[in-house]
Amino acid sequence: MKDVKTIFFDMDGTLIQSEFGIFDSVLYALEQFDYQLEDKSILRKFIGPPLYTSFTEFLGFEPEAAERAVALYRDFYSREGIYRAPLYDGVREMLRDLKDAGLRLACVTSKPDMFAKRVLEFHDIGQFFEILAAPAPQDHNADKAPLLLRAMGELSIDPAEVVMVGDRMYDINGANDAGVRSIGVLYGYGSEEELTEAGATELAWTPAEVVRICLDRQRGDLK
Repeated sequence: MKDVKTIFFDMDGTLIQSEFGIFDSVLYALEQFDYQLEDKSILRKFIGPPLYTSFTEFLGFEPEAAERAVALYRDFYSREGIYRAPLYDGVREMLRDLKDAGLRLACVTSKPDMFAKRVLEFHDIGQFFEILAAPAPQDHNADKAPLLLRAMGELSIDPAEVVMVGDRMYDINGANDAGVRSIGVLYGYGSEEELTEAGATELAWTPAEVVRICLDRQRGDLK
């Protein structure tokens, strides 16, 4: 297998601690429906998949209601929720160290592109990434593989030289389907069991450990 040259990063749960803004935005949308959420733990399921999928599969919304719920969520999120998501400790240093080591970086996220761009700008980390691969607002596809394939096409890179870094099974499944290796991060929202069962190539407990693994792979020490 080839040495790694490019690292793809998920956003929510990998770069930013997004639960605060996401949870508040979901609750705002539900309030407009007078929907009483008895089990608040279900909110964690909203971190990772597209919103439309979350409202339909996790809360049982019909398509039309799910579309309205997504619009309400985005209204609140664009005004307030987007700013309630700090960077994880060590993320800025992680991106800087990998960039300084000569690795190419890209952000591949299921967050709609209009919001993903604002997150990168707000935290001043956009300069680390060559491209942002994110869906259009109307795209309800929960599969991350097409985004990975799109990013690889734009960068003209070999899948064998890529590692996907993410915190949920959606990231790992997408990496597997796109034919790239993966690092599951355990400081985000996915459990060790979830990431292992999805088939993560490696696991990392901290951003610093992500750097170590990526630099080892850059040198070909890990396959």
